[in-house]
Parts: sequence; C-alpha cells; structure tokens
Amino acid sequence: MADVNPYYLGAFVVYLLIVLAIGIWGYRKTTDVMDFWVMGQSMGPTQRPGRLLPTS
Repeated sequence: MADVNPYYLGAFVVYLLIVLAIGIWGYRKTTDVMDFWVMGQSMGPTQRPGRLLPTS
C-alpha cells in the first residue's frame, strides 16, 4: 500500500464530516417537498444569479 500523507487524509476526513453535517442540517430543516424545491422563494438577491449558472 502506498504511503498516505496524513495532512491530506486529515483534510479529506474533515471535508467529509463538513459535507455530512450540512446534509444532516438540510435534512432536519426540510419538512415537505416544497421546502426541498425552494424555487427561489427564500433566496436573497446575492444567491439568485447563481441558480442560473448551471442552466447555461
């Protein structure tokens, strides 16, 4: 097995924990399908242009 840099491994584990925490937070925050599909209803003016980027 190749040597693994402990800093890269630690950064990867921290990243996974952060993503997991965000997923759990989002799961607990949504109560129905309309919460899941925000559709721009509760986004601020700085977040609205970003939702168009994946569609272009």
